[in-house]
Amino acid sequence: MADVLLRRFLFFNLSYSRKCIILKALRGGFATEASSNVDLLSNVSFLTNDCTIEELEAVQDMVSGNLEVYENFVSEEEEDRLIKEVEPYLKTQKYQFDHWDGAIKGYRETEKSRWTDDCLRVFKRMRDTSFKPNTKLLSHVHVLDLDGNGYIKPHIDSVKFCGPTIAGLSLLSSSVMRLIHEKYSSVTVDLLLPRRSMYILRDSIRYEFTHEVLEDKTSRWKGEHIPRDRRISVILRCQP
Repeated sequence: MADVLLRRFLFFNLSYSRKCIILKALRGGFATEASSNVDLLSNVSFLTNDCTIEELEAVQDMVSGNLEVYENFVSEEEEDRLIKEVEPYLKTQKYQFDHWDGAIKGYRETEKSRWTDDCLRVFKRMRDTSFKPNTKLLSHVHVLDLDGNGYIKPHIDSVKFCGPTIAGLSLLSSSVMRLIHEKYSSVTVDLLLPRRSMYILRDSIRYEFTHEVLEDKTSRWKGEHIPRDRRISVILRCQP
């Protein structure tokens, strides 16, 4: 019976902690305390399509600990400094609509190894929050600039270019990232990335889920349109 109920239930209106409570209630138990990391998962939403409890829980288990969002990770002033730092490099390029592997439309990008002290302080905070001690990062910080009409299509990251953890800042615009596991495709994981937030993707999230950034016309979170304007992401990556 619980399995039938779950197959008919859409989870896009519930936070991760609420979903855990519902699942335990369906199984005859009840959770009296929220997960200790609920704040880091409050921007995660699950949409199911004829899946079982076991399939949903398998996806939630992979998400827990491997996917985090920190709202307001940088201040308005820090965002402004970061944008001023990368804008001169980006302005020398035109937006491209044919990525080398077809994964991105309407983008320009650069990699930088030299930054102002103000930016380096932000990166230190990102590193301390996102990576294990003594993790070696790639020396160049990746900067991806999406046009207001641009988007990232579903793809899985290659293991050749960076290691199991990335941490990215979402600047200038909020957006919705969508992740779908190769095996459990009946569960869609939507990730709300507010402007000035930091997201962290680790391990199975990187290599077993496709991920995409939705274009403006499909950018929705729990039924609400999340306007997508120009978006710049600044990404730290560990070595392969």
